[in-house]
Amino acid sequence: MMMNNKATQEFAGAVTAVFWNIDTCPVPRGVDARRVGPCMKRYLEKLGYTGPLTMNVFGTLIDTPAEHLEAVSSTGFLLRIDPYGSKSLTAYMFRWANKQNPPPANIMVITNSRYAAIPLCKLQGEGYNVITPYPLGPASRTRAWKRFLRAESKALDKDYPIETVESSWVCQVCYGLTGRGFDNFTTHISSQGHADKELDWITPAVPLKRRKPMTKADEETDEETTDEETDHKFRPRRLSHSHLKKAMFASPSWEPGEKKRQRA
Repeated sequence: MMMNNKATQEFAGAVTAVFWNIDTCPVPRGVDARRVGPCMKRYLEKLGYTGPLTMNVFGTLIDTPAEHLEAVSSTGFLLRIDPYGSKSLTAYMFRWANKQNPPPANIMVITNSRYAAIPLCKLQGEGYNVITPYPLGPASRTRAWKRFLRAESKALDKDYPIETVESSWVCQVCYGLTGRGFDNFTTHISSQGHADKELDWITPAVPLKRRKPMTKADEETDEETTDEETDHKFRPRRLSHSHLKKAMFASPSWEPGEKKRQRA
């Protein structure tokens, strides 16, 4: 895919959406997470895009430090908790494009998957303008995301305004539940109700990993992973009746939701 990102007259004032997979393209070490949003805005302005902007950050969010999630969500990114993680990028792009925003419109993606090029080319064929700030491919090989963000962060004027807003989030694990406020976000993903919904998506053979974001002290080394490696660690799928039955007998504390409601 050619990287000619400079805005043309047709697309300069059109709506733009950013889709950032934070699971496989995390905030690099040494970069202030509060500056990611301003970096995106400045980059688009530099290229001549002046239309309405929406920014989405999505993933399973299992291994993302809470400080990073709070920082990016308070600077304009909508948090999307998704059980399928990186596999949902195509669905998000086409849903945004086909149901809400016909061409001319702009789509900017932050991902390290080379396979994203296929749906992006399809969107281009439908008349959308695709913005790719670096060549698509595994970050472990190119480290392009790090280089891009660090370069844009250094280029930011120290006086560049960092506007903060109330955090907004959508939980796809809980079938599109929406909310506002980061405290409400952390309360929700740590709740029993959210954990129960995870049983609809995660096979019993895979140990459940607590969804509460890591603290800064828990942050591991800045190790890059590809989408394929992330998917290998997290393979969600709908549970069949037989799987649910096995899970019920395997865990004495497991109860179907209907029985819980009746007992309550």
